[in-house]
Amino acid sequence: MKLSFLDPHSRAAVNISRLKRCGYDTRRIIAGFSRTLDGLVVLGNGTPDDKVLGVLSYHLDGEKIIGVVKPGERTK
Repeated sequence: MKLSFLDPHSRAAVNISRLKRCGYDTRRIIAGFSRTLDGLVVLGNGTPDDKVLGVLSYHLDGEKIIGVVKPGERTK
């Protein structure tokens, strides 16, 4: 499973790319932008969610590309 971020500058994309510091090969995790997605993951609020998704993606090494989106902040 490789991850494709719908917003590459989002906090989730930054947090998953920081897994490189922990020894993960981020080339096995991040697929870049893709027009065809095999699935979509909507992350809730919280940083641990995106880090766990990155670790799972690393261990579930495969060919499917999953889009990742994290909702933006609400304004009143």
